Amino acid sequence: MTGETEARTGRLRVITRFTPPEGGSYEEKHAGNCSLLKPAADEIRLCWKETREGQRDDIELHLKSGRAEMVRRGETCGHLRFAAGERLEGEYMTPYGALDMAVRTRSLLFTAAEDRGEVLLDYDLYVNGALSNRARMELQWRL
Repeated sequence: MTGETEARTGRLRVITRFTPPEGGSYEEKHAGNCSLLKPAADEIRLCWKETREGQRDDIELHLKSGRAEMVRRGETCGHLRFAAGERLEGEYMTPYGALDMAVRTRSLLFTAAEDRGEVLLDYDLYVNGALSNRARMELQWRL
C-alpha cells in the first residue's frame, strides 16, 4: 500500500469485551462511519465518532510500527498508548475529574489491505493504580 495523504471514508465495527477482576464480563459495540488516513506504509490513522451514555466523542486510533495510541475528545477526553509487553501511563479527563490510567498490552496485531483492515488488541486497564478491567478490542474497517 502506498502512502496516502487524503482521508478515505468507510465503515467501522468495534467490539470491546471487558472482564473486571471480580468476575463477569460485558461488551461495548460500535458500528458506523470512519475515515482512514495512511501517511506512510507502516502507519494508519482511523477516526470515528462514538456515542456513549448520551455523549458524542471523536476517537482517533493511530497505529505505527507495532504501537498504538487512542485519543478521545469530547465531554470525556483521554489518551491511551499501547505496545505489546509494556505498561504505559495514560490519562482521562471526565466531567467528574481526572483519572490516572495505565494500560498493560498483552498483544497488539493489525493487518491492512488496500480496502480493509483489522486490529486485535488485548490489554489490562488500570485506573488510579488498580486493575479495573481486562479487555479485548476488535476493530474491523472496510472502505
